[in-house]
Amino acid sequence: MCCPILVSGGNAFIGHRKSASVSAKLMIDGKVVDSTSKTRNSAGGFKGSCSVLAHTVNTLGSDIAKWVKSSKKRL
Repeated sequence: MCCPILVSGGNAFIGHRKSASVSAKLMIDGKVVDSTSKTRNSAGGFKGSCSVLAHTVNTLGSDIAKWVKSSKKRL
């Protein structure tokens, strides 16, 4: 279960300001066993807006995958 929030501001001249946030719940057998909220920010440099936001979201996805894996090890 995830609820993403994406924010995109700026441009190539002043720098891209991108932010992606997500809240997630790990459920096993219908019960919440762990939850987390994660955020990733990027200034992006001189890359295109879409590529900066894509990188931010992909990195956040990796963060969530690592969290799920570590949560399952603790159970």
